[in-house]
Amino acid sequence: YIEEAEKYSFVQAASKYSIEASETLTEVKVEILRSNTNGTVTLPITAKFNSEILSGAESVTFEEGSNKAVYTFSVGNMEIGFQYKAVLSIAEENVSVSGNATSTITMVKNYNWISLGTGSYVDNFISGVAYPVEIMQAEGFEVYRAMDPYTATMKNDDGEWGDWRNGKQCEYVEFWTNSDNTIGFNPIAVGVNYEAVAGQDI
Repeated sequence: YIEEAEKYSFVQAASKYSIEASETLTEVKVEILRSNTNGTVTLPITAKFNSEILSGAESVTFEEGSNKAVYTFSVGNMEIGFQYKAVLSIAEENVSVSGNATSTITMVKNYNWISLGTGSYVDNFISGVAYPVEIMQAEGFEVYRAMDPYTATMKNDDGEWGDWRNGKQCEYVEFWTNSDNTIGFNPIAVGVNYEAVAGQDI
């Protein structure tokens, strides 16, 4: 039973857990607030998980005299490199004004990166000039990183970007070979604003 005047909110709308390959995450606790401390109240929670290793209850209970409850969901054996996601929701009619109706939690077990030595990196669109970079490999996986690939070329302005440069280039480019032998990579920031407009990163 939920009193009509009582409203609720997740403390955080989003959170992320990132653990190393040698670490274990067994559960995640998510705090929820209510607008008063009257009585013991059970609040329904809608939980959507993107993996069977994640599981949680359909409600959380506020104890008499407390305006905070903790929803806990369990985490099984995480695979390295996969991004797990939990989306928790409170029914809109139960959410406080300006409250967080949902809380999205992402969890990832990081690769263990090992250095393969120095390689060469060139982006023909950005500069066309090759620079030496450290190449890293995810241990046990065909996933690689070219480290700090844009700092030098942006500093030297090889591509003649001038005041389009913003100094916000990525720390690495992560890439891999797809099943069709094309190269896949995560989104990157090269350190340039489109037409020199702040916030329009390329």
